[in-house]
Amino acid sequence: MNTIYRIARKGEEPTRVDFLILAAILDGLRKLTGEEVQLSDILEYVPDS
Repeated sequence: MNTIYRIARKGEEPTRVDFLILAAILDGLRKLTGEEVQLSDILEYVPDS
């Protein structure tokens, strides 16, 4: 749960997230929603300007 809060906190975004963490987030969202969740549903790439 702390990892989710750390990722979501504005201004303190992580520079990296491990694959195991991403998998756990996806699994948790699938269990909560009962729907298939893809990596593209939770990540967005924004290049530096």
